[in-house]
Amino acid sequence: MKSKKWVLGLVLIGLCLAVWKGVAIYTGLLHVALESETIPNFMPENIDLEDQAQGASWLTLPFGYTLGPWPTQFQGNPIVMKMTYHKGPPEKFIQEMTQIWDPINAELIMTGPITPVPHFGSLEWKSCLLSSFRCFKEKRKLYDLTLKDLEQWKAKDWKLAWFEGSDPFSPQGIHVHLEFNHFQIDRYLMLTDHGITQGFTLKSIQGPTGQEAQEL
Repeated sequence: MKSKKWVLGLVLIGLCLAVWKGVAIYTGLLHVALESETIPNFMPENIDLEDQAQGASWLTLPFGYTLGPWPTQFQGNPIVMKMTYHKGPPEKFIQEMTQIWDPINAELIMTGPITPVPHFGSLEWKSCLLSSFRCFKEKRKLYDLTLKDLEQWKAKDWKLAWFEGSDPFSPQGIHVHLEFNHFQIDRYLMLTDHGITQGFTLKSIQGPTGQEAQEL
Protein backbone atom coordinates (compact mmCIF):
# COMPACT_ATOMS: atom_id res chain seq x y z
CA MET A 1 0.00 0.00 0.00
CA LYS A 2 2.77 2.37 0.92
CA SER A 3 4.53 1.43 -2.30
CA LYS A 4 1.48 2.42 -4.37
CA LYS A 5 1.21 5.77 -2.55
CA TRP A 6 4.90 6.41 -3.17
CA VAL A 7 4.51 5.68 -6.91
CA LEU A 8 1.38 7.88 -7.06
CA GLY A 9 3.29 10.67 -5.33
CA LEU A 10 6.08 10.46 -7.89
CA VAL A 11 3.55 10.60 -10.72
CA LEU A 12 1.90 13.69 -9.24
CA ILE A 13 5.28 15.37 -8.79
CA GLY A 14 6.14 14.50 -12.40
CA LEU A 15 2.88 16.01 -13.63
CA CYS A 16 3.46 19.18 -11.63
CA LEU A 17 6.95 19.50 -13.05
CA ALA A 18 5.64 18.94 -16.58
CA VAL A 19 2.99 21.64 -16.15
CA TRP A 20 5.55 24.03 -14.66
CA LYS A 21 7.99 23.33 -17.49
CA GLY A 22 5.26 23.88 -20.06
CA VAL A 23 4.44 27.26 -18.54
CA ALA A 24 8.12 28.16 -18.36
CA ILE A 25 8.78 27.46 -22.06
CA TYR A 26 5.42 28.61 -23.46
CA THR A 27 6.25 30.91 -26.34
CA GLY A 28 2.88 32.42 -27.16
CA LEU A 29 2.22 32.63 -30.90
CA LEU A 30 5.63 31.03 -31.53
CA HIS A 31 4.71 27.67 -30.00
CA VAL A 32 4.14 26.22 -33.48
CA ALA A 33 6.52 25.95 -36.42
CA LEU A 34 6.19 28.89 -38.81
CA GLU A 35 5.14 28.48 -42.43
CA SER A 36 7.27 30.06 -45.16
CA GLU A 37 6.12 32.81 -47.50
CA THR A 38 7.84 34.80 -50.25
CA ILE A 39 7.07 38.47 -50.77
CA PRO A 40 7.72 39.85 -54.28
CA ASN A 41 10.17 42.73 -54.43
CA PHE A 42 8.84 46.12 -55.40
CA MET A 43 10.85 49.17 -56.45
CA PRO A 44 8.62 52.25 -56.72
CA GLU A 45 8.96 54.99 -59.28
CA ASN A 46 9.08 58.72 -58.52
CA ILE A 47 11.44 58.44 -55.55
CA ASP A 48 12.42 61.68 -53.75
CA LEU A 49 10.73 64.01 -56.23
CA GLU A 50 10.94 67.68 -55.28
CA ASP A 51 8.20 68.72 -57.70
CA GLN A 52 4.96 67.43 -56.16
CA ALA A 53 3.10 68.46 -59.31
CA GLN A 54 4.55 65.32 -60.93
CA GLY A 55 2.21 63.21 -58.83
CA ALA A 56 2.47 60.82 -55.90
CA SER A 57 6.03 60.13 -54.86
CA TRP A 58 8.06 58.08 -52.40
CA LEU A 59 10.42 59.58 -49.84
CA THR A 60 13.60 57.79 -48.74
CA LEU A 61 13.62 57.71 -44.93
CA PRO A 62 15.97 56.15 -42.37
CA PHE A 63 14.54 54.44 -39.30
CA GLY A 64 16.80 52.52 -36.96
CA TYR A 65 18.87 50.22 -39.14
CA THR A 66 16.53 50.48 -42.14
CA LEU A 67 16.70 52.85 -45.09
CA GLY A 68 14.11 52.74 -47.82
CA PRO A 69 11.40 54.56 -49.79
CA TRP A 70 8.07 55.23 -48.07
CA PRO A 71 4.90 56.50 -49.77
CA THR A 72 4.04 60.15 -49.20
CA GLN A 73 0.36 59.68 -50.16
CA PHE A 74 -2.39 57.14 -49.65
CA GLN A 75 -5.57 57.29 -51.76
CA GLY A 76 -4.61 60.77 -52.90
CA ASN A 77 -4.18 62.21 -49.39
CA PRO A 78 -0.84 63.01 -47.70
CA ILE A 79 0.50 60.55 -45.13
CA VAL A 80 0.99 62.23 -41.76
CA MET A 81 3.81 61.28 -39.38
CA LYS A 82 3.47 61.52 -35.61
CA MET A 83 5.82 60.69 -32.77
CA THR A 84 5.58 60.91 -28.99
CA TYR A 85 8.51 62.99 -27.78
CA HIS A 86 11.50 61.17 -26.39
CA LYS A 87 15.23 61.47 -26.80
CA GLY A 88 16.54 60.22 -30.11
CA PRO A 89 19.73 60.65 -32.14
CA PRO A 90 22.56 61.05 -31.41
CA GLU A 91 22.05 59.45 -27.96
CA LYS A 92 19.87 56.55 -29.17
CA PHE A 93 17.52 55.48 -31.93
CA ILE A 94 13.93 56.70 -32.00
CA GLN A 95 11.91 53.78 -30.62
CA GLU A 96 8.51 54.39 -32.20
CA MET A 97 6.96 56.40 -35.01
CA THR A 98 3.45 56.29 -36.48
CA GLN A 99 2.38 56.99 -40.05
CA ILE A 100 -1.30 57.92 -40.42
CA TRP A 101 -2.23 56.66 -43.87
CA ASP A 102 -5.99 57.16 -43.46
CA PRO A 103 -7.41 58.37 -40.12
CA ILE A 104 -9.08 55.45 -38.28
CA ASN A 105 -8.87 53.21 -41.36
CA ALA A 106 -5.12 52.64 -41.78
CA GLU A 107 -2.00 53.43 -39.78
CA LEU A 108 1.53 52.04 -39.70
CA ILE A 109 3.49 51.84 -36.44
CA MET A 110 7.28 51.52 -36.75
CA THR A 111 9.19 50.17 -33.73
CA GLY A 112 12.75 49.13 -32.93
CA PRO A 113 15.57 48.38 -33.07
CA ILE A 114 15.91 45.61 -30.44
CA THR A 115 18.37 42.70 -30.11
CA PRO A 116 16.41 39.92 -28.34
CA VAL A 117 19.27 37.39 -28.23
CA PRO A 118 22.86 38.60 -28.85
CA HIS A 119 24.79 36.71 -31.55
CA PHE A 120 21.57 35.01 -32.74
CA GLY A 121 21.27 36.11 -36.37
CA SER A 122 18.67 35.64 -39.09
CA LEU A 123 19.96 32.18 -40.07
CA GLU A 124 19.69 30.96 -36.48
CA TRP A 125 16.25 32.51 -36.11
CA LYS A 126 15.00 30.92 -39.33
CA SER A 127 16.19 27.46 -38.27
CA CYS A 128 14.71 28.01 -34.82
CA LEU A 129 11.30 29.32 -35.89
CA LEU A 130 10.67 26.75 -38.62
CA SER A 131 10.79 24.06 -35.92
CA SER A 132 8.30 23.34 -33.12
CA PHE A 133 10.82 21.70 -30.81
CA ARG A 134 13.91 23.91 -30.76
CA CYS A 135 15.29 26.94 -28.91
CA PHE A 136 12.36 27.51 -26.54
CA LYS A 137 14.37 29.97 -24.45
CA GLU A 138 15.22 32.14 -27.46
CA LYS A 139 11.64 32.02 -28.76
CA ARG A 140 10.34 33.11 -25.37
CA LYS A 141 12.74 36.06 -25.30
CA LEU A 142 11.77 37.14 -28.82
CA TYR A 143 8.07 36.74 -28.09
CA ASP A 144 8.16 38.71 -24.85
CA LEU A 145 10.01 41.64 -26.45
CA THR A 146 8.31 41.90 -29.83
CA LEU A 147 5.01 40.01 -30.05
CA LYS A 148 3.45 39.67 -26.59
CA ASP A 149 1.58 42.97 -26.88
CA LEU A 150 -0.58 41.40 -29.62
CA GLU A 151 -2.27 39.20 -26.99
CA GLN A 152 -4.36 42.16 -25.81
CA TRP A 153 -6.31 42.17 -29.09
CA LYS A 154 -7.71 38.64 -28.59
CA ALA A 155 -7.90 37.96 -32.32
CA LYS A 156 -10.46 35.45 -33.59
CA ASP A 157 -7.97 34.17 -36.17
CA TRP A 158 -4.23 34.52 -36.75
CA LYS A 159 -1.52 33.37 -39.13
CA LEU A 160 2.24 33.14 -38.65
CA ALA A 161 4.90 32.88 -41.34
CA TRP A 162 8.63 33.29 -41.90
CA PHE A 163 8.82 35.80 -44.78
CA GLU A 164 11.57 36.36 -47.30
CA GLY A 165 11.79 38.52 -50.41
CA SER A 166 12.24 37.15 -53.90
CA ASP A 167 15.67 38.83 -53.93
CA PRO A 168 18.38 37.23 -51.72
CA PHE A 169 19.27 40.66 -50.31
CA SER A 170 15.69 41.38 -49.24
CA PRO A 171 14.65 41.63 -45.58
CA GLN A 172 13.45 38.51 -43.81
CA GLY A 173 11.72 37.74 -40.56
CA ILE A 174 8.29 37.06 -39.04
CA HIS A 175 4.91 38.03 -40.48
CA VAL A 176 1.96 37.89 -38.07
CA HIS A 177 -1.56 38.43 -39.39
CA LEU A 178 -4.43 38.87 -36.92
CA GLU A 179 -8.02 38.82 -38.15
CA PHE A 180 -10.97 40.57 -36.48
CA ASN A 181 -14.59 41.30 -37.41
CA HIS A 182 -13.97 44.78 -38.80
CA PHE A 183 -10.20 45.20 -39.06
CA GLN A 184 -6.88 43.35 -39.26
CA ILE A 185 -3.34 43.73 -37.95
CA ASP A 186 -0.23 42.79 -39.91
CA ARG A 187 3.14 42.89 -38.15
CA TYR A 188 6.37 42.39 -40.06
CA LEU A 189 9.27 41.73 -37.72
CA MET A 190 12.52 42.07 -39.65
CA LEU A 191 15.56 40.18 -38.35
CA THR A 192 19.05 41.09 -39.55
CA ASP A 193 22.16 38.93 -39.89
CA HIS A 194 23.25 40.29 -36.50
CA GLY A 195 19.95 39.49 -34.78
CA ILE A 196 18.68 43.06 -34.65
CA THR A 197 14.93 43.31 -35.09
CA GLN A 198 12.58 46.11 -36.10
CA GLY A 199 8.80 45.92 -36.25
CA PHE A 200 6.35 47.41 -38.75
CA THR A 201 2.70 47.03 -37.71
CA LEU A 202 -0.15 47.92 -40.05
CA LYS A 203 -3.63 48.30 -38.58
CA SER A 204 -6.25 48.53 -41.31
CA ILE A 205 -10.00 48.30 -41.72
CA GLN A 206 -11.63 45.37 -43.55
CA GLY A 207 -12.65 46.17 -47.12
CA PRO A 208 -11.13 47.93 -50.15
CA THR A 209 -9.22 50.55 -48.11
CA GLY A 210 -7.62 47.91 -45.90
CA GLN A 211 -6.80 45.72 -48.90
CA GLU A 212 -5.07 48.63 -50.63
CA ALA A 213 -3.11 49.43 -47.46
CA GLN A 214 -1.97 45.79 -47.14
CA GLU A 215 -0.82 45.68 -50.75
CA LEU A 216 1.03 48.99 -50.40
